[in-house]
Amino acid sequence: MPAVAEAAALRDVSATGWQLVQIVSMNDTVSTPEEGGRYRLVFGIDGSVAVEAACNRASGRLAVFDPPRLQFTDLAATRAMCAPGALSERFLTELGWVRSYVYRNGLLHLATMADGSIIEFAPLPPAEAIATVGSLSLFTEDVDALRGIILSRLLDDYALEHDITVDEREIDAYRARMDKQLREDLGENYDDGASLSAEERAEVDRMRTTMAESVIRNWKVNAALHQQYGGRVIYQQLGPEPLDAYLALLRDAHAANRFAINQPELEQAFWSFFTDDQRHSFVSPDSEDEARAFTTPPWAQGR
Repeated sequence: MPAVAEAAALRDVSATGWQLVQIVSMNDTVSTPEEGGRYRLVFGIDGSVAVEAACNRASGRLAVFDPPRLQFTDLAATRAMCAPGALSERFLTELGWVRSYVYRNGLLHLATMADGSIIEFAPLPPAEAIATVGSLSLFTEDVDALRGIILSRLLDDYALEHDITVDEREIDAYRARMDKQLREDLGENYDDGASLSAEERAEVDRMRTTMAESVIRNWKVNAALHQQYGGRVIYQQLGPEPLDAYLALLRDAHAANRFAINQPELEQAFWSFFTDDQRHSFVSPDSEDEARAFTTPPWAQGR
């Protein structure tokens, strides 16, 4: 499949499926699956995790997912005796020590505590997946989740291709506007965080910065898409969305084989969200609301 020169960050692992390539230890020892050994990791859309480790199976959940941090709960696993040379026990043990991840060159790298080992995965074969987007293999029949994952991935690629970024000035302006709005809305009930510890204040600050960056970036991408493709606009919880431009982007990406859905009924349901006008309330064409949807950025908007 065609791909951008540099893969967009993997900000969500939901519904992705992976197969083990190798485990590299701190002493540079490399362990690879034995011939015929199947070592697989599939992330559910609900935070669940399903593992195949040769003759054993395991399940658990994501205890932490806050990129780049990633950690599993204790995995409930079968304890069958696999063939000599199998990596089953080693693989399951290493997964229990995972603390972070990196997505690079289409591969998922899980790092264990103190970088003791790096567990490297490649996407599961596209022919086995329910859908694919870029090099990712997806595993969910929830059409809403699938639509969100595919569109989000394509929007990430679009931002990378068009060098759409967010700077600190924009984040500071957006946060200041939101803080002012909260003070006005809450009055004496406004909490300035003075009772929080230094660590708690730092975490709140990080979360608010991440949220501001996401909102601004999404607005910039949507504005660029609307300028490129035009079309009708809808308003969602996080602001205006250029629905017709999304459809045009998806059609272009599908024609270029940048994503595919391998189940016909699921594919039909996927497209109907964008083609069934009865599902949406569009901003009146040529109205003031439509005109300002992508002209005034969220960090410069008034009440």
